[in-house]
Amino acid sequence: MQSENRGEKVMTIEDRIMKLLKEKNVDEAEIFIEKERKKRVFFEKNELKTLNQDEYTGVGLRVFLGKKQGFAHTNDLSKIGELVEEAVNLARNSQEDPYVGLPDPEEVEMVEDLYHEDVEKTTLEDTLCLGKHLVGIPRKVDSRINIDSAEIVVSSREKRILNTKGLSLTERKSTVRYFVMGMAVEGEKVSSFDYRVGGDVKIEGIEDKIKESAESFAKDILKTLGAKTCESFKGSVLLSPDAFAMIFAMPISSLVNAESVQERRSPWVGKVGEKVASDVLTFIDEPRKPSSIFSTSFDREGVPTRRTVIIENGVLKTYIYNTYTARKENRKSTGHASGWYRTMPSISVISPSFVSTLPLKKIFEKIDKGIYVRRFSGNVNPVSGVFSGTVKGGRFIEKGEETFPLIGTMISGSIFESLKKITAVSEEKEITSFGELPYVLVEDVSVVSK
Repeated sequence: MQSENRGEKVMTIEDRIMKLLKEKNVDEAEIFIEKERKKRVFFEKNELKTLNQDEYTGVGLRVFLGKKQGFAHTNDLSKIGELVEEAVNLARNSQEDPYVGLPDPEEVEMVEDLYHEDVEKTTLEDTLCLGKHLVGIPRKVDSRINIDSAEIVVSSREKRILNTKGLSLTERKSTVRYFVMGMAVEGEKVSSFDYRVGGDVKIEGIEDKIKESAESFAKDILKTLGAKTCESFKGSVLLSPDAFAMIFAMPISSLVNAESVQERRSPWVGKVGEKVASDVLTFIDEPRKPSSIFSTSFDREGVPTRRTVIIENGVLKTYIYNTYTARKENRKSTGHASGWYRTMPSISVISPSFVSTLPLKKIFEKIDKGIYVRRFSGNVNPVSGVFSGTVKGGRFIEKGEETFPLIGTMISGSIFESLKKITAVSEEKEITSFGELPYVLVEDVSVVSK
């Protein structure tokens, strides 16, 4: 913000931009402002490596001259004039596109409990204490565990979007996010690497969440000491939430992206209303859950988010759209415009959710012979559908029980075939980088072990 003289009204960032845009006779414009304050603690090799706090304000500007669009961004608020000049020049020199433009403003109901003042008031010293808590717990579980890296980020963020159609929205969100990664060493035995991520929108209760995640991380690492191979077979594979995200959840997000569909890069072109998965799979985007680190009230364009059933009992119900792709089909955006101040609106699932069918214990009981995949390291191609990669932190399962840890083992198959072979989705869920996801049982997967 700035003021020319004492006593004059202080001009906000958006006021300054709008004044400059008016002088340039811009037809439409959208201003996206993002502010973040964060404290970060990072550990490496069991030792404190980084301790810092910073803040930024970033501005993204889209301008429209008729059906021409230009976009520019900056985090230097002394260069607002250059920002406007760049966006306008880019619009003048762009090609006309009949589908560009802003969405019509809609009423937005704000998601509850996304901001807690206690997060913003958390000090760097408090953050360091949480970091030491995260790093110390696995070593208390077992001294054989070595922490390769760990991080705590305490953040308060505000996003504001306004445009020349009268839209004006602001949302504040607080998050405490963490991850821990490492392995166990016992003489010449070395476990598989593993990690956990987690978070919350508030400080209250975060120590308990960290403790639960860190203990689970430690226990899973210890289970992989003394790993060996198994015989190759085709059968049951139980995927952890992280492995399920890599092999299925993230590719599905790409497959239902309207841009991929319209450019015919998705094999699910024209598949709405058709069976694409087993009856037990119901995939819903739920970005309006109160108190969730994945929730948001409106998307990158200011369109209200909504609960969207994408796959129901195996049947594809819809693709996901931003305003641009929706206009190509004469429909409304589904509220899935994604991005931040540095980017033009793209498209993505916001908070994926899968309907549960069984407790994890019951899923194990269904497995006569199979493997558990903690992490998957390999290739997944959502266009061809082929996935193939190494099992990390895996265990062999026989008659419902984990019998020994695995090494030198791979899994492979087709996403499209395997989606139809999903037989169970757990009630238990874990936070992953892609959302809060379940354990999933898939049949007839090729398991190759040396």
